[in-house]
Amino acid sequence: MPAPWRVVLRRSAFPWFAGGRCPCNRGCVRHRLYCHIVWRTRGNAKLLDARLARFLGRFFRAVARQERARVLEVGLVADHVHVLVRLHPEARISRLLQRFKGGSAFLARKEHHAAAGLDLRWSKGYTIESVSPRGLVGARSYVRRQPERHPDRAIVGWEGDVPEYDGTGFDEWRGEGRERVGGGGGVRDRVRVRVRVRGQGRGSAAAAVSGAAGQLY
Repeated sequence: MPAPWRVVLRRSAFPWFAGGRCPCNRGCVRHRLYCHIVWRTRGNAKLLDARLARFLGRFFRAVARQERARVLEVGLVADHVHVLVRLHPEARISRLLQRFKGGSAFLARKEHHAAAGLDLRWSKGYTIESVSPRGLVGARSYVRRQPERHPDRAIVGWEGDVPEYDGTGFDEWRGEGRERVGGGGGVRDRVRVRVRVRGQGRGSAAAAVSGAAGQLY
């Protein structure tokens, strides 16, 4: 016996499946901006130990959240740092790096996170490279395997960083004042779906659309 109603979800109604633009016409901006940042201790001194490494992992993530960014991976050896970051379109990279380096050095001295007799000091420069979404897995592996790549500078007693992964619904961002629809673990846009309903009233049709669209997220 055929179902009393049938919902037809047209793929063209959701063009971002194929990398297209959102049809809501409300100024959505889809972004996936990743970068790989590297910097060294001053004079390549082996200053980073296990206690300092744990502090840096917590500090980088706390600062990134304040600067509209997210730290996905942290790779450390005794004399340099690798950080894989996801950036918001409005994030200021220069400020983020200033706080990563200057802030961590200041707080490490103030709260005595460094080993006795050692001050955490960074070199003046840094390297930053963009990472494509397709290259993200390889970049994660490269950052995570730093102790294996430099065994003579691996940090004794440091168990490694706990990686962070993108959550569903965080690929799209709206400017201030734009409508947001909360649900689950992220942000959703209202979309129009063509629906064909047979043998049911308007209320049942609305329920069918709600249930079907919910399966897309």
